[in-house]
Amino acid sequence: NQDVYTPQQYQQKINALAPIFRQLQADIIGCQEIWDEQALIDLCRAAGLNDYHVTVPLASNQPDSPLTQGRGAIGTPSVGLVSRFEIINTQLLTQMPAIALLDVPDVGLYQQFNRPPLIADIRLPNGMVVTVIVAHLKSKRACFLRDENGSLLEDMNDPDIRVRAKLRSLCMRAAEAASIRISIIERLHHTREPLILLGDMNDVTGSVTTQLMT
Repeated sequence: NQDVYTPQQYQQKINALAPIFRQLQADIIGCQEIWDEQALIDLCRAAGLNDYHVTVPLASNQPDSPLTQGRGAIGTPSVGLVSRFEIINTQLLTQMPAIALLDVPDVGLYQQFNRPPLIADIRLPNGMVVTVIVAHLKSKRACFLRDENGSLLEDMNDPDIRVRAKLRSLCMRAAEAASIRISIIERLHHTREPLILLGDMNDVTGSVTTQLMT
């Protein structure tokens, strides 16, 4: 909800992040909170990653994009992928399998990812293909009910309501984690190609939602 960056602020942000990307010396980077694909491209160029491939389908700035019509991410930021190796195929995991669906209190059946994971097939120099999944699961932030205009329908200061709001977030994150795991199982049943899961899972390693995916 903050104001759009001025050109100077934008460049300051790029200059601050570029050294981090350089220091990573990573072949593959999974990114979250991307509003505009071009911003990630600019960052990679500033970091000296000129030959790297960048894809953020749900934040594309290409006018011919069927997903964004060139407007970048709409409503919520997206996940993206930066790869030193060729990205030969991408798809988005949007719908959840029936076995992973949960009824979220006061919301109903949770059937779609809020931030769809990005699945990409990457060809390594030796010819091997690796599948990479970039995910950003629902945060632990309490999910309060709002109307269609975004106005609150609940008292955020009511401790009982806060418990229920956090329960909603947990249910959403669990359904997303289960859906990713089922997708991984399905892919590994049909191929011997390696698979890498990257992203912000919004929980600790030992949590149930994280363990669901491993």
